[in-house]
Amino acid sequence: MIDKELYRISRLGLQEFSLPIRRFTKSVGASHPIEAVEIETTNIIKKYRKKYGFTIPISLKWICDFLDIEVIGKVPEKTHKTPYYSSYARNRTLDFIQGQLFIKNGKPYIKLPTKLDLNLARVVVAHEVGHWIISRKQFENSHNALRRGSSLEEEYLSDYAARRLLIPDATFYSPLDQNENLSFRCMLASRRARATLYSATIRLGDKDIWSSKITCAILWHINPKSLENSSNADRLTPQWFCGSNEFIPVGKCRARNNSLIADLAGYTSDPCFGNRIEEVNIGELKGQFNVSAFAWGSMKRGTRLVLSIFYKNIKN
Repeated sequence: MIDKELYRISRLGLQEFSLPIRRFTKSVGASHPIEAVEIETTNIIKKYRKKYGFTIPISLKWICDFLDIEVIGKVPEKTHKTPYYSSYARNRTLDFIQGQLFIKNGKPYIKLPTKLDLNLARVVVAHEVGHWIISRKQFENSHNALRRGSSLEEEYLSDYAARRLLIPDATFYSPLDQNENLSFRCMLASRRARATLYSATIRLGDKDIWSSKITCAILWHINPKSLENSSNADRLTPQWFCGSNEFIPVGKCRARNNSLIADLAGYTSDPCFGNRIEEVNIGELKGQFNVSAFAWGSMKRGTRLVLSIFYKNIKN
């Protein structure tokens, strides 16, 4: 599991959660809130597949209709060229990306923020759907209500629900193998599911996909403070990371010279990818790892990005 916050709350007892989460967990017949989210999202996807089969991307409109939720706000249209990347990583200080769930005349509504791309808008709506799944028992008799002050645990459970709804296991096509490029598979999953790259990457580390093998994932970008004549390694710095135990100083460290990440960043082909076993020393991530990386964009224009995934050999 590379979702640090989900890993943390997986170690909490039921009584350590808020009352709405405890009620939700008991109503589902689960022993832990994470299990309750898995049960509820699995049941929704099973009903979805009875109607649409294994088609991807998942229709959020169907899910919202199924749960009797109405979305307010303009949903962005699909662009002609689907981007590899959407900028969102979990950060509760970014208020502009937060949706709003409220009840009016007994009906749940989700208010969608403006100026989002399609993939990010879908994640925001699915996140609010996650809140409704968790809290609907609390509001089922309310005529008018606004969900306020949810706990951090509910936020992270809603994140988990969102990616399970948007990116079911079938999104990754077939069982993953350690010899293939996992970063490329995350790219494909993100594009197929029309979800953010961050969501697809952290989904790869969930227990029903490839949880026990992945240690960390990092998205590298060009440090805007770096000099153009610096080496590729010196210009790259983490933009976001996900990992259950390792801390990576975002924006404060760089890639290692002659590493797979630095090498791919310097290639002129766009995109390009590769795998390598190498020694790693990035923040608290240290040791020998299988590294899978995918690079796209331009070093010259300052748009180069590299997604890297670090995992141990299955035999270890």
